Amino acid sequence: MYTAGAFPGTVDFDPGPGNSPLTSAGSFDVFVQKMDPDGNFLWARSFGGNMVDNAHALSLDASGNVYTTGSFSGTVDFDPGAGTAELTASVIDIFVQKMDPSGQFLWARSFGGSGLDEGYAIACDALGHVYTCGTFSGTVDFDPDTGVFNLTAVGSDDIFVQKLDADGNFRWAVSFGGAEADRVNSIGVDGDLYLTGSFGGTADFDPGAGTINLTAVGSDDIFVQKLDTAGALLWAVSLGGAQEDYGTSLSVDALGNVYTTGAFKETVDFDPGAGTDSRASVGSYDLFVLKLDADGVFQWATSLGWTNRDEGQAITADAAGNVYLTGAFRETVDFDPGPGTASLSSDLGSADVFCAEVKPGGGLPLG
Repeated sequence: MYTAGAFPGTVDFDPGPGNSPLTSAGSFDVFVQKMDPDGNFLWARSFGGNMVDNAHALSLDASGNVYTTGSFSGTVDFDPGAGTAELTASVIDIFVQKMDPSGQFLWARSFGGSGLDEGYAIACDALGHVYTCGTFSGTVDFDPDTGVFNLTAVGSDDIFVQKLDADGNFRWAVSFGGAEADRVNSIGVDGDLYLTGSFGGTADFDPGAGTINLTAVGSDDIFVQKLDTAGALLWAVSLGGAQEDYGTSLSVDALGNVYTTGAFKETVDFDPGAGTDSRASVGSYDLFVLKLDADGVFQWATSLGWTNRDEGQAITADAAGNVYLTGAFRETVDFDPGPGTASLSSDLGSADVFCAEVKPGGGLPLG
């Protein structure tokens, strides 16, 4: 099990009786931690400069190598060992770093422009290629090597997808978006690429010469998009209501079905096609799980929540079509969307974490 994020000061990353402290060089440094399947500590690594650095996502390849992406500022030594691998950001830049299964540094790459650029999600394919996605503003050279591959954002924040090979060499990058801020939160790979996040206004989701405009109903709508491994658009759909709705995570099963989770407010039609599957939130935000097939056609949706803010934050699907979901909830929530009851209550005034199993068809018994 691997965890990545940011930490300030000194933290003991061994949750057991041992002691494995790391100390940040700046206000926040990046950490990567590995534990065995029983939760026993194996190792932790950190890197950062004298400013704010953060990891947003990690992924493993078939050999167990660890890839991390996020953002950094100033100059950072990305080698957590005795060596030095310094990269310098323009303002806030994106990084991709690779370590082997024992936490030894292999390489790091960075790219960014004169604005605020962030890497939010990362995934590896069966051949060891690395796909990073996030947001950028202005013009950014997405080739971290000596070449130049500039992309320019249409709006304040556009979405990018970049492909590197297993050695960190640039392969391609694409971008898409509209005049308003767009955000990608998750990427999945099964031979093709799948993305989810949110967008406002009208955005062109075709990164190529064509145009596939989608228009948000509210301030921010959910999108799910499929690209091939050359970055060409296969399809894109959107859904949302009059308020802010967003996708946080997706997963793809063995048949290419796409499962997305996130949060929505008020009433949303979760069928992006000609049909209707309208659901109304109980509270300020409810969580949802949406299933689309490999062609982006609606299969089913389920939702649940109570009077406060509840959201799905991570989702994964197994070969049998079972879906496992985690996220945050507040107060008391009935996690059975059917006629039964499976209520959980959070500590008063705080958000608690839940884990649930979603059965094929959208039933949601607690896991």
